[in-house]
Amino acid sequence: MSHNCKELGSLTNKSRLDPQPVIISHDGAGDDLLAMTLLLSYSNVRVIAIVLTPADSCLEPALQSVIHILNLLHQTDIPVFVNSQSVVNDFPVSWRDQSYKDYEALQSLPITNYVDIMVNYNLESIVDMLPIESVLFIETGPLTALARMLKIPQVVAKVKHVYWMGGKFRPELSHFVIPYGGDGSQSWNAYCDPLSANYVLESGCPLTMITQEVTEIVKITPEFYDRLPDTISGKIFKIIYGLVKGEPYYRMWDVLTVAYVFHPEVFQVTTKTCQIITLGPSQGRTLENDNGPKVTVVHDVDVEKIHKLILKQLSD
Repeated sequence: MSHNCKELGSLTNKSRLDPQPVIISHDGAGDDLLAMTLLLSYSNVRVIAIVLTPADSCLEPALQSVIHILNLLHQTDIPVFVNSQSVVNDFPVSWRDQSYKDYEALQSLPITNYVDIMVNYNLESIVDMLPIESVLFIETGPLTALARMLKIPQVVAKVKHVYWMGGKFRPELSHFVIPYGGDGSQSWNAYCDPLSANYVLESGCPLTMITQEVTEIVKITPEFYDRLPDTISGKIFKIIYGLVKGEPYYRMWDVLTVAYVFHPEVFQVTTKTCQIITLGPSQGRTLENDNGPKVTVVHDVDVEKIHKLILKQLSD
């Protein structure tokens, strides 16, 4: 399968007067909310839509958290879409229930002039949001929504690049929770919907995977947490990370994905040709395959530098 997608351009050269259009799609977990918050802090992009697939969350608290954050950041003009298509393999219920705690914690940041944002449950109508320019797609959850969008010709024609928090080329990397029915060789976002992951991989759209190899090494350290600034964005980070900072498994999965888009110079990448297994206990596993599509794989990062860059951005 091959579609005519645009090539990647550098965000570092984008003028503040010519912001790059971006669509961010996520699955509503706390780290997704923070990735969205970080993205909205950059002036050289224009977020034209937010898509929520309640895979690692429950719909109502996750949706209300999105709306609350958009109000806090005075970004209520951004349309929000809900992807109601079910994933193949659910995240653990205990993980999804965390979205209630996220929403409750965010209420400690009051909104002075609340704006009730219209939510669109017809994902196909996202074509009405597409600008003349090509669009970056950032996905920090399973690729369910993006695969659905890529079945719309008008969307395919606008894709400049896809950044996905997913993929795992070293199956020995540990899971704190092995996917039920899986063998642990896959990343959670791939296992959640391997068919959609494979569809996007084979779509021909330029794809960068922020893999478990790199996310595994970036923790929320006490030093990072204590240095979070007293800005609105910094407070949002402090509240969400405050709920999980003592958990040994927690990493900067989705936040790191957004950070890569803006600061690729502190990461290490390689190019691979690969496939995604779609059936059996290894479903969602990314395997190198000489005959597979070519992808950019992010596998390492300077942790100290990326911590500093994120903190600086949240301070502005």
